[in-house]
Amino acid sequence: MTILGIAGTAKNTGKTTTLSALLEEGRRRGVLPGLTGIGYDGEERDTVTNLPKPRLHVHPDMVVTTSERCLDVSSAHGEILSRTGFRTPLGEVLILRITRAGLLVVAGPNKSAELSAVCAAMENAGAGVVFVDGSLNRIAPFSIAHAVVFATGAARSTDPQVVRREILGIEAIFSFGKGTTEYFCRRGIRMMGKDVTVQLAGSSMHGPGEIAKAAAKRPEGFLSVEIPGVLTEAAFQELARFAREGRFRGDLILDDPVKVLLGGDPSRMAGHLHVCATVGLRPLYRSRPSLCGITVNPSYPAFDGTIYTPATVQAGAYVAGIRDGVGVRIFDLMGSGGAGELLDLCLAGLGSQRASGKGSG
Repeated sequence: MTILGIAGTAKNTGKTTTLSALLEEGRRRGVLPGLTGIGYDGEERDTVTNLPKPRLHVHPDMVVTTSERCLDVSSAHGEILSRTGFRTPLGEVLILRITRAGLLVVAGPNKSAELSAVCAAMENAGAGVVFVDGSLNRIAPFSIAHAVVFATGAARSTDPQVVRREILGIEAIFSFGKGTTEYFCRRGIRMMGKDVTVQLAGSSMHGPGEIAKAAAKRPEGFLSVEIPGVLTEAAFQELARFAREGRFRGDLILDDPVKVLLGGDPSRMAGHLHVCATVGLRPLYRSRPSLCGITVNPSYPAFDGTIYTPATVQAGAYVAGIRDGVGVRIFDLMGSGGAGELLDLCLAGLGSQRASGKGSG
């Protein structure tokens, strides 16, 4: 299965434009794309600003996922390949093969297991790459993706330095290593009979109190920490403090960088990871998608206190300010294009993740 996630760091940052450009570039190359989403997207107007939104245009033979009621407001037509049994507020999630080109409102499952099942079904139906539409506040299921692209821009902040700091944080969070199945198996054998790891219970949100309780259980010698789910920013601060004090040593085993992003501000979360790493608690992911690129949208909805109107920052200076010192590739798809190069990076990232056994930990 080859899965590419597209996430916006805020509303109106150009996620749909990015996704549309990649879909069109893939179609031009003869790559049959699949399309699904986390939750609901593809509406005609933004629910906050009431400004028109870019629409997703789909073509015959594409394999797509949406919910029953979305078909009533989509101009594209399709043949139902399967009914998944997964429910949304907009009805059951369906898998379709497009028979008539048009605009599509996308609505898919918002749980990792359901998204994984949907993506597998789309691949079985012939999709070469499955594109997953999401946003930063609902990307937890992106943990199943092989590669991700983030869309950001003036709607996030008209100050390029604010956006730049956030991108640097995202880049740093994705920079830590990934363990393999073999590594975790060897680690388990090596530690057999010795209580040298503390694992937080459950897989939801963890707070600082749980970190304090874990530290209180520290046996003699070094201690690693395994954290399933999301760690809040306050909990990360507590974890970093105990690491500085030498209470935690060894591996800090996390699910994936997406869960770290969900815990708080990317710059600060990256800083907490760095503190842990420098004092001997090495962050290690069970699963890590490739970070393939960032797209920047210089347009944004300006608010005068009463209504929103379309506005644009000076694109050249804005994008240049964001690019300074950032390692991941930055693309202005609204101006200079670059969809072909971005898709190349995505396909390379998908290939490397498949070769390294993505998700095997």
